[in-house]
This record gives sequence, structure tokens and C-alpha cells, in this order.
Amino acid sequence: ENERQGSKASTRQCGRLPSGPVADVGRDLLMRCMQMRGFSEDGVNLLFKGQRFNTVKRDFYSLSLLQDLLDIERITIEEMLKKDAEVILTEVIAFHTRQNNSVASAKSHKACLTTMLSLIYKENLASSTTSKLINKALANATIPLRRYQNIWNIQILFNHWRQSKQNKYLNNYDLQVKMASLLMSICFFRPNKIAEIRLKFSNVNKSENQASLRLAPKQANAIETYEVYETDNEELSPKLAIYEWIDRLKKQFPKGKDFLLWHKGFNKPTTTKDISLQLTKLLRELKIIGASAYSIRHSATTELAKLEQTKQLGNQQVIQAKIMKDQTRKKERIPQRTDGSNKRNDADGGLERIE
Repeated sequence: ENERQGSKASTRQCGRLPSGPVADVGRDLLMRCMQMRGFSEDGVNLLFKGQRFNTVKRDFYSLSLLQDLLDIERITIEEMLKKDAEVILTEVIAFHTRQNNSVASAKSHKACLTTMLSLIYKENLASSTTSKLINKALANATIPLRRYQNIWNIQILFNHWRQSKQNKYLNNYDLQVKMASLLMSICFFRPNKIAEIRLKFSNVNKSENQASLRLAPKQANAIETYEVYETDNEELSPKLAIYEWIDRLKKQFPKGKDFLLWHKGFNKPTTTKDISLQLTKLLRELKIIGASAYSIRHSATTELAKLEQTKQLGNQQVIQAKIMKDQTRKKERIPQRTDGSNKRNDADGGLERIE
């Protein structure tokens, strides 16, 4: 739950309403429901701008959970408003407990949804019998907390890009999201590493089919180098996505460029937070509930560990770890760290091929 909500925000932020890929979903749902009751957008904003920032944030996150249920069950807002508020509250909490075994999280969402549904339905759900029974059920619950809650099949992400448009037909935003997700899943980058990539240190040459990404040196003579791997499927090739993006950067910055990823409008480089929010938004579009950007790398490594224990059947190629048996070939193919460290580069543990 904490991973999904992100880092903590200050309790007061100048009356600004929470925003982000999850909070915006809850806010939009609330706006549509309140407008059907006759409230204007300014009127709804007036109700919440005076509240504590974190309180409103939790309310919006709980409403986004309600939106997830409506999307899965294919229920419109009009159909939802015709249902009893107590039924909606019970169904959302039951839906959440199937996705998340944390009792504390269920109690938090229940409290927020009770307030929000009371506002939408003009009912006092806090004193209802259903609400009290839910409280008792959660108080007596002994649900074991799973150690890993956000493990999902990485093939969902890969199938999404297989079925999407070719790189040259993607807009700048979608192409950047594709690059970031493939770098995290296939090359095992972290969002903070992606944001630190500097093209003036990197070696990206389309004609020679080379793509070695380097981070800005934090110390003298210490440059981290990461090799971008080939894939059998062109739609899942980080190299091809990077080549297309470099061509666009050359048109945008004829005199040269330094950062790999940029904000909309190319007015400033992107940040770790922006990358995380974009990838989290992508996961929500893929109906991967409760996951954050960091779960992309986690799910990829989990899939890799699982498939390493299986055998290749027929023509079906499995994801395999890059095992270098010949040290001479290793030095020729993968640049080493220049800081003298004996630790392996992240590229050594990357994915070699995926089909």
C-alpha cells in the first residue's frame, strides 16, 4: 500500500489537491458523481481544499479503488448510483481484500470510502449496520501478510508492446514510457538510473548496432556502463526504441543533447519521480492493480528465476540469464567499470534474449 501511494507528502501544501496517476482517477470519479448531484467543480474543490493534504489523498486513493472495481465489473456511474451505498461499500472492501491481505490497508480504505460514499449518496454510512459488521470482520481478521504482494506476470507488459504500434508511429510520451519499461524489465535498470543516463558519455550508434548507456560520473574516473541487449522480437527491443528516440532528439536539438528522457515539450529533463508516475500509469492501464513502477523490475527478475529452472521445449525460447563462460569474450562484448571495483555490472545479470 505504501509502495502504491508513493513517498509521503506534507500535510499542508498551500491548498493544492493531490495529483498523480492514482489520485487523479479517484478525483475524476468524485467529480463525475458530484456533478450528477448538481455540484460544480469549484464547489467540490471548495469542500476539499480546506482539508489536510494526506487526508484528501487517502480519500482519492480509496475512490480509485472503487473505480478499479467498476472497470472490472463494467459498471457505469449511473448503474452504481442506483445500487445501495452499503452494497457498494461491502463489494469494494471485499474486492480490496482479494488484492491486498493487509488488514490495516483495508481499515484505512473502509474509513475513507465510508466518508466518500456518505457524501455521494447523502447517507450516514458510519452508523449503519453494514459498516459496523465490516469493522468487526476486519477487527477479528487474521489474514497473513504476503511477503511479496506485487508479483505479476511480466508477459502482460511484453504482450502490450507486441500489440502496440511500431516505434516510429508512437508519440513522444508513449515511446519514452516504452523505453523506460523495457530498460527496467529487460536490462534491469532502476528509475533513478534511467534518469541519470547521459548521452554525451554513452555510445549509441545505429549503423554499428551499438547501445552502451552510461551514467553521469559521480566521482572522477567512475562511469557506470550498461549494455542494452538484443531481443528476438523487434517490438521488445530496447535498442530499436532508443535508436528511434535518438533520431527524434537530433531533430529537436540540432546542436546536441545530453539527457535521454525529457518532459513534454522538451523543456527540461525528466526525473525519477516522473518516470515512476508514468510507469505506474501504464500498469493501471494494463489492469495490474496495486503495483508500482518498481514492480516491473521485480516481476521480471521473478520470471527469470522461475524460467531458469525449466528446460527449453521445442522451439519455445525461455528467458535466460547472461552466463559468460569465456572471460575473453566477456571483456570484448561488455565494457567494464572504470572505478576498479570487483563488483559485477548490472548488465552482467541482464536478460540476453526474450521471445
